[in-house]
Amino acid sequence: MSTPPRSSLIRAPWHVLTPRTGKEAGQAYRTAAGIQKNDLNDLIDAPLNMQKAFNMFRKIDPATAIECIQVTIDCYTSAGNFRRAASHVETAAEVLEVEMGDRKRAMEFYNRAAQWYEDDGAKA
Repeated sequence: MSTPPRSSLIRAPWHVLTPRTGKEAGQAYRTAAGIQKNDLNDLIDAPLNMQKAFNMFRKIDPATAIECIQVTIDCYTSAGNFRRAASHVETAAEVLEVEMGDRKRAMEFYNRAAQWYEDDGAKA
């Protein structure tokens, strides 16, 4: 079976990607986000593409997924959007706990998310 063209990897639903094509798609999203953030100073689309990269890597390479979502979190916190960042911190905590078995680090992430939710006046 041949590999689909690179342009179709980005549009392919995550559940039909193989680990190899999922990794390629995740890397394409990371590259796009890097260009958007570093070269274009686009702090709106860069975190969205890093979130897509996170989704690609989540099951096949959780450590890389955490790196991706951390960039998303950093973009949102630098813009002062702590509530949105908190939801991504919570998602990262789930990956740390479930996929990676790192309960200690997951608890740190859960606590950070809870603090940001509380600071925002939301029920954590």
